[in-house]
Amino acid sequence: MSKKAFLETSIQIRRIWGDPIERIKIQYNLKFFHRMYTSSYCFAEYNRTILKDLKCLLEIVENNSNSSEIVCFADLFRWIKKTKNEGKIYLSQRRFERLLQISASLFEGSNQFFYYRSEFLVTLRQLTHNEAIEMFFCVEINGRNFDIRNQPGCYIEEIECDLIPSNIEPSTQKENHKICEQVSCNRETVKCNLIEFVKQHSTKLSKMEDRLKNTNNSQYKLIAGIFDDLKNPEGDYNFSKLLGRKNCWGLGDFIIVLEAYKIAPIYTRDKIFLVICEPDELYLEE
Repeated sequence: MSKKAFLETSIQIRRIWGDPIERIKIQYNLKFFHRMYTSSYCFAEYNRTILKDLKCLLEIVENNSNSSEIVCFADLFRWIKKTKNEGKIYLSQRRFERLLQISASLFEGSNQFFYYRSEFLVTLRQLTHNEAIEMFFCVEINGRNFDIRNQPGCYIEEIECDLIPSNIEPSTQKENHKICEQVSCNRETVKCNLIEFVKQHSTKLSKMEDRLKNTNNSQYKLIAGIFDDLKNPEGDYNFSKLLGRKNCWGLGDFIIVLEAYKIAPIYTRDKIFLVICEPDELYLEE
């Protein structure tokens, strides 16, 4: 029997940018699957985190390495920390940590102790232009490239998020995704299909809300508060409140569950999925 898995955003990031042992473990597990899925919403999350981080890292290196012939990890650590302290480029704590994670991965993955500055800038520009995007969509198993976009039904594109720009040349070809310069969306002008998609799965959404509110975890109870913001005075969902950064991003894990629902078990290491999903909706690592 063929096995399927849905690669949600965090496992995508871990398999590409995690530490070497983590990447090997994930790659080992992926070899058991004959079909893998991801989604436009997961790519939108990857777009506004990792792809933005890479662009930020490129800017930091360009601004700080003018007098350097070589770049090592210690240089990156110092420049990233300096950038955060000076505040010329705003770095949230999460972005700061991801920049360090990406930097470490760039050196560990290549087994290099240093890069020549010109070489490193070329590497970062290639990543921001297309390579980091291809990494999201392509999985290599036993030397075989598995391109999620080219497998029938493997790239779920129900929501059509505004934060995923694309070039279509010609119109019959698959979308060529790229980094989006838009970092947020406006509830009044957004054109995605989120409302209609979530409406179709409102019963499932309600079950996830109940599971979350019944937990004793204080952090999850805070997340559950987002559901209260979606409600009308009568207690039913006002789906128009889903739109916009605050609620859409806050409910990202729930939206991903709806995308994978009845399609494939979700491969993740984020513990919140253990709370909001049924056991058979998750892939448990070997």
